[in-house]
Amino acid sequence: MKQIALILSLLLLLTGCVAAPQNSTTTTPVITTPGPSQNGGTTVPGTSVDSDSVGVLGKIWGLYGDDDRFAVFGGSMEHAVDGMPGALDLTNSEEIVSKYLLPEAQLANVKEAASLMHMMNGNIFTAAVVTLGDGADGEALVKAWRETIHQNRWICGQPDEMLMYRMGDHILMAFGSNDAMTVFEAKTAEAFPDGTMLYSEPIVG
Repeated sequence: MKQIALILSLLLLLTGCVAAPQNSTTTTPVITTPGPSQNGGTTVPGTSVDSDSVGVLGKIWGLYGDDDRFAVFGGSMEHAVDGMPGALDLTNSEEIVSKYLLPEAQLANVKEAASLMHMMNGNIFTAAVVTLGDGADGEALVKAWRETIHQNRWICGQPDEMLMYRMGDHILMAFGSNDAMTVFEAKTAEAFPDGTMLYSEPIVG
């Protein structure tokens, strides 16, 4: 039954949309089903919830109740995982720039990253966490990332809101519909009460 649901989700994804700069291409993720893991399948075994980007998103997603959850996948398109966050391939700059809108010039300041995205339409919900490299200017990265999001030309509908949140060396960015972002912002604050909300604002097209 789970395999059938996954196949149906992938078929729907073919007609879905993701946020992307003009003239970018859409790639269908190759999704794998993760094995048993901690926190109800929301984190990858062997990772620290607070020390890497997958763990940060996993901690937030793990606070979602059944009524709040929706179909998601995480990670790079070629090695995506079903229903949980996944690691991004930093060598694939085109994917990170087009789907998560991180400026390419800022990739050198990131040592690892992860994502979580709505299965059918990234404009409904997309989240990414990056971990700053040694000596990286976090304020400059945040400023450039925010500007890129607001300047983006959206396809298949513009997301309503975006947020940026910082917890230590991790910077979280998310955008999506009002409903999705209201829940995600609350879960983020619950998961990381000592973090700093940098921006929570409407996306101005």
